[in-house]
Amino acid sequence: MYSGATIFSDAFYQAFTIPDTIFNIVAGGALSSAFIPIFTRYISKDKDEKSAWHIANASLTLATLIMVILALLAAIFADKIVPLYNPPTTAERAATIPIIVTLVRIMLLQSIILGAGSITNAVLNARQNFFLPAIGTVLYNAGSIIGLIPGLILKITGHGDPQFAVYSASVGIILGALIQVGIQIPGLPRVGMHFKPSLDWRHPAVIQIGRQMLPRIFNATMLSSSVFVDSFLIGRLGLATTDNDLINGLKTESIQAMQLMQLPLGVFGMALATATFPTLAEYVTRGKMENVRGLILETLRGILFLSIPSCLGLILLGLPIVQALLAHGSYIIDKAGHFTLEKANATVLALNMFALGLPAFATIEILTRSFYAMRDSKTPVIISVGQFILKIALSLILITPFTAIGGVFWGMSSLALSTTIASILEAVALFILLNNRVEGLTERSLGIFALRVLAATAGMSIAVFVCRALLDVALNTTDTNRFIFTGAPEIGISILKLGVELLIGTIVYLRLARLFGIEELGPIRRLLDRFKLSWLL
Repeated sequence: MYSGATIFSDAFYQAFTIPDTIFNIVAGGALSSAFIPIFTRYISKDKDEKSAWHIANASLTLATLIMVILALLAAIFADKIVPLYNPPTTAERAATIPIIVTLVRIMLLQSIILGAGSITNAVLNARQNFFLPAIGTVLYNAGSIIGLIPGLILKITGHGDPQFAVYSASVGIILGALIQVGIQIPGLPRVGMHFKPSLDWRHPAVIQIGRQMLPRIFNATMLSSSVFVDSFLIGRLGLATTDNDLINGLKTESIQAMQLMQLPLGVFGMALATATFPTLAEYVTRGKMENVRGLILETLRGILFLSIPSCLGLILLGLPIVQALLAHGSYIIDKAGHFTLEKANATVLALNMFALGLPAFATIEILTRSFYAMRDSKTPVIISVGQFILKIALSLILITPFTAIGGVFWGMSSLALSTTIASILEAVALFILLNNRVEGLTERSLGIFALRVLAATAGMSIAVFVCRALLDVALNTTDTNRFIFTGAPEIGISILKLGVELLIGTIVYLRLARLFGIEELGPIRRLLDRFKLSWLL
């Protein structure tokens, strides 16, 4: 948000937690991962399209109804729930509780809209239509940006009101959800779906979807609990210092660090896994296990090819990225609540801890979906629950010594490191268990491929490091003793430098990848050819 890391931005992100939790538990991945294999079976194996569309209509109706009921309950009890994970450790924080409660009640509309959209998304993906869901995701951000405009206009005209700004931003979230789902609706008739409300919860397939969802719902509940625990622990960090300028914005910095990590994760991990899942489910339905193995390995190679350099890129360019995307007008150490250099470095520290786990986070996406395609939701859920317990234990163990060593910013970053360690172990466990189910995943070629990617990434890292050092000789934008941010021109220079560094890193990585004989360049080469950028290779 343009207002920087302040107590109001903390309120906005904390309000988002409850609607996001409801969506993730009920609709999120649980509904689509249970729906797609069963829907695909009726379409592909049983050749019963009439029943398949009836199941889709019933699932859409029931999912929306359940989301409405849960949203109403959350709205009624929001004033009781919010203080549980947002402890009012200071008078200033206590004063924001009513604001968070109001924001929660506004944003609950988003969870209802996206809950219905999860079925439309799943139907389109199952019918191999990935374009509209992808466009919808992009346009969701457009709606969010529109919500920021009123507050930004007031700030520019000298009438800035941070409380009004967060209310406006929450309305933008709802608008984004409406756009995301609305853009998908015209695609439904094209793939054969004509919506007719149905409450047929007794249909055998609907019951089966519900049963398949139960373990995943439990898993989502555990993961959401992890978010609440992190929020609570960050709130308690306020007791470690009396400097409100350090305390205010901690939750914003932590969440924005995670969101920056999720940008490449969404493109390289979730997008590849989502696109692979329907085909994977169809192969399993048809009993083509050799194709299943080949598709999993192909997706794993693609994920490693993209996530490993992204991991190092986020670490090397963390500060320029935060500077370019989140500075918004001031790196001067002040009392205005902007992203000062100190707070920017806190965000970068948490980002680095998250970035270390990026390959694992991305790998987990395809590994869990592989189990779901085989209609086994229990195994990944059991592993995920173990990951949750380990993550919480590590958070409780690490937060105190990290805070003692480096202050509240290091205490905050310990939570990100706990998530990374637990997720790496989760990815390893899932891979081992999946290899027992689908033999041949540990073939030698995958290890050789990973080593080649690491070698290309090492070369890329050296090139980026040298490029950044040379650019900083001319203009060091990360040292306030030499360069003070006062407005758009300075941020423009920072963005330009970041663009040059990213371009150099991309060119070097792709050329080294070709030199080392990495074979995962086919899709990338076709994409570059389309935009007349094949010279990059």
